[in-house]
Amino acid sequence: MLLAGGVPAAAQNGHWRSPLHEASSPYLRKHAGNPVRWRLWNASTLEEAVRLDRPIFLSIGYAACYWCHVMERESFRDAEVAQQLNAHFVAIKVDRDERPDVDRAYQRALIASGTDAGWPSTLLLLPDGRAFVARTYLGRDELLSLLEAASVTWRSRRSLIHQQAATLERLIAAADADVRVDEAADPLLLTSLPADALRTLTRQFDAEYGGFGEASKFPQAPRLDFLMACASPSSMDMARKTLQAVALGGLHDIVGGGFHRYSTDRQWRTPHYEKMLSDQAQLLGLFSAAYRRWGDPSFREAVNGILRFVDTELRSPDGVWFAATSAHSSAGEGAYYRWREPELDEALGADRQLLESLVTLDDSAGGGAMLRWRTSDDRASQLKRWASVRERLAGARRQRVAPDVDRQIVTGWNALMVRGLVDAAIVFDDEGLLTRAAEAMTRLTEMARSEEGLRHVVGAGPPDVRYLEDYAAVGGAAVRLADAGAGAIWEARAVVIADEMLARFWNAELHRFEERDGTSGALPYSARASGDAAEPAASSLAIIFLADLVDRGLPRYRPYLARALRSQLAMLASEPAAWPSMLGWFCAPSRVKTLRQLWAPESSGGRVSLTVEPGENGENGGAAVLRIDDGWHIQGNPVALEGLVATELRFADHSGDLPAQVRYPEGEPLTIGAQSTPVYSGVTRIAYDTGTRPDRITAVIQACDDTGRCLVPDRISYEILP
Repeated sequence: MLLAGGVPAAAQNGHWRSPLHEASSPYLRKHAGNPVRWRLWNASTLEEAVRLDRPIFLSIGYAACYWCHVMERESFRDAEVAQQLNAHFVAIKVDRDERPDVDRAYQRALIASGTDAGWPSTLLLLPDGRAFVARTYLGRDELLSLLEAASVTWRSRRSLIHQQAATLERLIAAADADVRVDEAADPLLLTSLPADALRTLTRQFDAEYGGFGEASKFPQAPRLDFLMACASPSSMDMARKTLQAVALGGLHDIVGGGFHRYSTDRQWRTPHYEKMLSDQAQLLGLFSAAYRRWGDPSFREAVNGILRFVDTELRSPDGVWFAATSAHSSAGEGAYYRWREPELDEALGADRQLLESLVTLDDSAGGGAMLRWRTSDDRASQLKRWASVRERLAGARRQRVAPDVDRQIVTGWNALMVRGLVDAAIVFDDEGLLTRAAEAMTRLTEMARSEEGLRHVVGAGPPDVRYLEDYAAVGGAAVRLADAGAGAIWEARAVVIADEMLARFWNAELHRFEERDGTSGALPYSARASGDAAEPAASSLAIIFLADLVDRGLPRYRPYLARALRSQLAMLASEPAAWPSMLGWFCAPSRVKTLRQLWAPESSGGRVSLTVEPGENGENGGAAVLRIDDGWHIQGNPVALEGLVATELRFADHSGDLPAQVRYPEGEPLTIGAQSTPVYSGVTRIAYDTGTRPDRITAVIQACDDTGRCLVPDRISYEILP
């Protein structure tokens, strides 16, 4: 049946051919056989919604998301749901991992509507893309009711829908207005923000069980990294308690290694079962650092388990890593990880009792027990006895239906994994790990590179969209490889990435990074992250990358770093605890010095010298001689452009300031934009007469180089000897 208003582009000979069939995303392909006529997010689809005058039904999810699979099975295979969507909406399916910009923009709509952010995201949009309903998972009946009500309202009382969209838009805009750049703010405020963030995290910390807040509970690796970086007694106590809870609780798959996404309860007992590469990458570095500090064998075992998991279940044939293992398999959610008594008896035989001396069997969620470490004062001995038991359980588990693997290769997540490997290599003095990291990094950059730049998902996704997070993560990993001694080539590669990142994403007008480069489907709201979430925000990664380069003695990135931090300052100050990755970098005392140097006045005196030549009128007159370095100039007097500081001579003797007649030369005209202003360069003589002999002559100057970079105004003086 043809849709009223035109034939969709994907209709062929009267039959719908879903564009999701050709998608590289396994999540999108999962929906290709639905009776729902799904489209991809792109400009032509949005134009179709305008042409058909229909609202958009937008569904966002990802391959490892359990409730996304439930909604696909319950709702999107349902004929009645499909009939409603096909008749009255333009239905778009988005993979969050493939299009993080679309996801971030509409997560903002979820939050503005009072709904917790999450997936699957279910939104109704105007044809121009503005949301008027924003929800997450909906059961089949609830979804049908929403679609029926929305389609009736669209036809009969559309003004109400436009009012709802306008309200959401105002709420989102209000959130943006709270974090405008304040050019008058002192950027050295940054040095006090880590302490503010630490106070907030202390209030949110769960002192009984570790972690932050109530259920659901995520490890929140950026927060833990911040606590470790700050290294105060209280921050280290919070980090250690949380890492112990994560290592000893239900998130830790002690049989296969690695960590599940989050805990559904406050006590860290029952996991939500997907395992994400981004989590493994960050926890690898954290547990390595924790082992170096405290020597806890459970932290070393956590590191070993992560390495085992990513090598056996996520490693691709190309030597990089897939995105995730799903919470879902055909055997049911979590079935792969839970154990029933007969299964344990069969796998272990006589060693069944040994198992229970080592682990707790937790069947609090039903459907079989999760295995968690027992509390032990001798963890090292416990782990030695565990090795043979673990291998037998792992062998038995391999006979089960394994969770699906999301085989997408996400560039930024792989770069984080390289960083985690380097951190582990440094802590454990393991050349093999460092070699693996360098080899993976080489392969990743080869695979991700295309004519359009670094792809977010290797070999997939829209070709005209690139993301800041990938460049910043790859560049940061390259710097880390250089720091670890993997070879000078890595600093050179980091510089190449940094220059490309600045060329693509730096907004010279606003002095900040944009998070995407491309035009594949306009977005009605900003896709900028509002903080560091499960992994560092793109702007955090970019700023830390630039700071690392400045620390390595590359000063040409210093102006970008200073401007980017200033543009971020209002947002950081409004909610410091939302930005732990960025603030963690600046927590150490050595970083405070870096910050102070960024905004320390840079002397013009090193580029301009002042001497005095006596004049015909004797000691009360003469000429001040300014010698200006090649490639630099100072402002004339008067200046013709607002914001520049004119060169000015001032005179004084023992009693104070002296009046003087000063004859400033015209200067050479310098054109900036459509205007011209006089400047002095080379050797400039400025004649003066004073009524009384001066003891000191001071020149107020502002030096600029030939590229237009201007230093702060400065003063240089000449003392006239008796």
